[in-house]
Amino acid sequence: MTSADPFKGTAFEGFRHVTDYREIENALKARAAAPRRRPKADHIEEGTLLKIHGDRHTHRRRLEGALFRPEVLEGYSRDVLAVTIDRVVDGLAAEKGPDGSVRVDLVSLGQRIVMEVTAQIIGLDDFEGKGAEIYGLLEDFTEGIKVEYSTGDQTEVIARAQAAKRRYWEDYVKPARDRRAALLRNVDGAGAGATLPHDLISLIVQDQDEQWDDDLLLRECILYVVGAGATTVALVAHTAVDFCRWLEKHPERAEKLDDELLENAIAEALRLHPPFIALVRDCLTSLEGAEFSFEAGETLFLDVGKANLDEGLFGACPREFDPDREVQSQVPRYGLSFGQGRHFCIGRPMALGGRGTGTSGSLFSILRKLLDSGMRLDPEQEPVLASSLESRYAHVPVIFGRL
Repeated sequence: MTSADPFKGTAFEGFRHVTDYREIENALKARAAAPRRRPKADHIEEGTLLKIHGDRHTHRRRLEGALFRPEVLEGYSRDVLAVTIDRVVDGLAAEKGPDGSVRVDLVSLGQRIVMEVTAQIIGLDDFEGKGAEIYGLLEDFTEGIKVEYSTGDQTEVIARAQAAKRRYWEDYVKPARDRRAALLRNVDGAGAGATLPHDLISLIVQDQDEQWDDDLLLRECILYVVGAGATTVALVAHTAVDFCRWLEKHPERAEKLDDELLENAIAEALRLHPPFIALVRDCLTSLEGAEFSFEAGETLFLDVGKANLDEGLFGACPREFDPDREVQSQVPRYGLSFGQGRHFCIGRPMALGGRGTGTSGSLFSILRKLLDSGMRLDPEQEPVLASSLESRYAHVPVIFGRL
């Protein structure tokens, strides 16, 4: 279903609102539909994988796709993810109260785990125990990306984002880049068998096909921080809240929590809480299909949230959380929440795992550990939603009973 201008008087005025699942799917797969540029956010996202299109995007995706090959993900899962999860969660035992339980904020806990793992994927060194530090920059980055939709002082928003960029560069990215540049010189002189670490910054310093200045390297490293924060941290919290409430109504399912049920719960939470309010595409040429037609020059507001509620695809009561939901064949349980086509989320194999990856994914691994440690929602404190365009929690008080 489309409508001409439902956004009159908003920052999206003039965009074409698209809510039909198949229309969105076709638009995302069309080469002539390019990610929309946001000029005021160029200082954070211009030239990144998220925004480039065509041949440049193809090269960049091939370059960075090396981070998500099955054998690489298997190594991350074993040597980084599992180790970090166990260290952070098991370390909570030192905070036990008189009743033997541990009370923490799940959002903060998720930040510590996810950002430490993300830092190693990016190539930030000596990061153990510092996940919360880098997450502290995330709010300024995300506000800088969304600045054109801000109702506050946009100059101040941009200034805060630029200050966060400078700190991220000086404290984290530049030292890591310099180390890898030095390593590359040593590798070039060492002959066969010498290698660099397998991380984003190492791939970039070795890339001979694209010109990477310092600011483009920095923006690409910001993209990975924002991606991890907007997807993995938020989804850990959403899945925990929705699934724990569902298990309270189905206690017989909690007694023996099987892996398939947890995987379905993660996908269901992702369907209901996509990490973005919409995907926006500019039509470079007219797009024609059997059941859709978009004109050249139109800007499409692809409303993934509404498309993910299609009863014909996701069954009755699509707004309800139901990990036992029957979904139409050939439709992902998570809907369009990772996008489609050439700009399909490159980090999806890391987040969800799947066939051939050698891992169940970061979301499953984190939530399995939390639930096995006796996590439940704190009955005395309700989860608190963040003041944000996207659906995410600011705080989720939980109790661990088996640490």
